Amino acid sequence: MKKVFFLIIAGLIMTACDKEKDDINPNDKPGTETPEEPIVNEDEPVNIAINHTLPMLHTDGRWLVDESGKHINLHGFWQTYSPWFNGDAWGKHSWGDYNVAECLRYNQNEIDRILESGWKMDFMRLHMDPYWSLSRSRPYPTSRQEYEDFNETLFKKYLDEVFVPMVEYCISKGLYVILMPGYSAPECLAKDDQFHQVLTRLWTNISRHPKLCNNMDVMFELVNEPRQIKDANGVAGGNDDSHNKALTEYMQSLVDLIRKNAKNIIWVPGTGYQSQYAGYAKYKINDDNYGFAVHCYPGWYGSDAEKESAELGGAWGGGFESFKGGWDAQIAPAAKIAPIMVTEMDWAPEMYNKSWGKSVTGEAGGHGFGANFKWLVEETGNVSYILFTAPNDLADFGKYGKEGAIENYWNDQRGCPWQIFHWYEDYAAGRIQPESAQAIAIGGAVNGQLTLQKGGTKRIIANALNGTRIAPIMTGAEISIADKSIAKLDGEQIEAIKAGKTTMTVRALGAEKTIEIVVEEFNPFDFSKFNPSIWEEGTFDKETKTFVTGKYGFAGWQYSPGLNLKNFSKIVCRLGNGTDDSAGASLRIFDGGGYWGGAKEVNFKNREAVIELSENMTKSDGNKLDVTNITIIGIWTYGGKPVEIKEIFIE
Repeated sequence: MKKVFFLIIAGLIMTACDKEKDDINPNDKPGTETPEEPIVNEDEPVNIAINHTLPMLHTDGRWLVDESGKHINLHGFWQTYSPWFNGDAWGKHSWGDYNVAECLRYNQNEIDRILESGWKMDFMRLHMDPYWSLSRSRPYPTSRQEYEDFNETLFKKYLDEVFVPMVEYCISKGLYVILMPGYSAPECLAKDDQFHQVLTRLWTNISRHPKLCNNMDVMFELVNEPRQIKDANGVAGGNDDSHNKALTEYMQSLVDLIRKNAKNIIWVPGTGYQSQYAGYAKYKINDDNYGFAVHCYPGWYGSDAEKESAELGGAWGGGFESFKGGWDAQIAPAAKIAPIMVTEMDWAPEMYNKSWGKSVTGEAGGHGFGANFKWLVEETGNVSYILFTAPNDLADFGKYGKEGAIENYWNDQRGCPWQIFHWYEDYAAGRIQPESAQAIAIGGAVNGQLTLQKGGTKRIIANALNGTRIAPIMTGAEISIADKSIAKLDGEQIEAIKAGKTTMTVRALGAEKTIEIVVEEFNPFDFSKFNPSIWEEGTFDKETKTFVTGKYGFAGWQYSPGLNLKNFSKIVCRLGNGTDDSAGASLRIFDGGGYWGGAKEVNFKNREAVIELSENMTKSDGNKLDVTNITIIGIWTYGGKPVEIKEIFIE
């Protein structure tokens, strides 16, 4: 849950309700602790029959399916129930103001406004905000993490009075519900520590609740945004073998706890703020009704962002190829095992200061975040997702989301509300793309021209344009090239054969687009294209060829499309006298997995590094490097120290 984001939007949502507040229970006053109730016998089996309102869903291998076995992908939104996160819409957020009736009235009305605005939603992520279950004696201000002041008695009280009534209201509106504990993960997970014990108490109460247990309209997301985990040796980390094993063991313990009581679908998170999932391919979750809960924001997985994300950094990335590489490295391995549920995702230009992710829609196959996200979702096939736009902004779409009106957050084609509103319409009609196109845009083409280096390849992706709406064309595109001696097609992949120019025509959905293909001689190290900020913000002096990275930063060249180095023997880089040897420089090359997918690394010795190229070379993570699709070549440093490139070349 993005608390910084809501500090920005709080107060913009609506003024406090003027209805008289309910009388405050004396036991709820600050400084008075409600005594804990006796713990229930967790070994007692729970057998509760629920009347299901919506079509019953379950997982079948990598798919979310209904009772007939039809593949299902859900599309939804979210809510949370702290007045602080909702602009004090029903009361001040100080302890003692727990107006249940006004909370329910406001949030149920917001759901009505969202649906009345025309949004085609079929699920909601319900954030069980800790506002309702924090100890009333919790000090403020405090450096204590919220889970340290968890009060189980209060949680059980407001589970009954707030969360379950909201679940029932959602279901009555035709919405499945994903329940997510409000206590975000601390910096590092550890089995049997205090946070793990709090999760155990939360899921025990939730999975045994008579209105939630075995209610297949309700799903469970285990925990929000784990960052790191301690391995068997007590070392904190993530996304390597020992920590991947520890992560599966940790999540398995929660799955097993829930399965003592309930058969609801479970959504399992990864580390890295829910961005790292490759380890689940080796250390599998033992369950037959689960999927993976993923977060995806601009700057993550090598995607394009106007501004670095607060969690994982990552400014403007490498376009489609870089994003796909990161997605393939982290999400695709999990998607081969079980369905994916993206439980946080949004984007919009930074100027609006409304979305968590700062980026633009762009075009699939080219620059930008949104259209590439949609292409990856549809190509993967088993991905459901959420729009993390603030609920009140979703509700206001009917008022402000008008085509042809003055451009604003709701109708700006560069942002998520405008595009996703129409994508959700297509999903509701059973389509993954529009039925027709007024025009076509080719991903990666600039001013009607697509440039490749000799020997390079690129997947051709067309986008349907309908006014200010854009959506990738997943099926039905026909591609032809005029001069096949310059470039040729292999399915939807174009290969640059020799230097020269030709044309390519794409026909789809009743529209046609012709662009120029320009093939240049092989020149991978053009210093006019050197990027000092591939990871962390850096600087570069073109005259001296000297760069300085940010802390643990990376600088170099990005290739879209990737380079085919199959017929080359080595990459050689030599550093000049302007280099500070304490920078700890290492030469690294990345394949289609991008910056998230591991690299071949060689440290500089006597200011020289050589990477021997072969089809059998491996990356630092042990996986094979694809020398036919090199997407990044550059230099990593500790940061803050100058590095001068004397020469760099490929033999």
